[in-house]
Amino acid sequence: MIDHALRHAFPADRRGKISVSVELTADDIILVVKDDGVGLTVTDSGHIGFGTELMKMMTHQIDGELVMDCTSGTCFTLTAPLPLAIDVVQAARAKDPDLFTPQNDR
Repeated sequence: MIDHALRHAFPADRRGKISVSVELTADDIILVVKDDGVGLTVTDSGHIGFGTELMKMMTHQIDGELVMDCTSGTCFTLTAPLPLAIDVVQAARAKDPDLFTPQNDR
């Protein structure tokens, strides 16, 4: 999702912001990637591009949910069940113990 924003949100020399947040709930991990770029282009036939379709397929493989909001830039919200996500978080924490610590606790 971050790569998608870097490639498509800011054409030419356009500047902008990309924000990434991760939240752990009792059952899920929620990843939000948001940009203030040009937004997604959806064709008249509803086609949204291969990269977005790929993200949707990968989300389906992990029994997750991908929500897209294109009202102001683009915002992808990926929600994945924790049994799978715990392995990802533990691997990331092994590399950086503060990675998923709330900012006010750092």
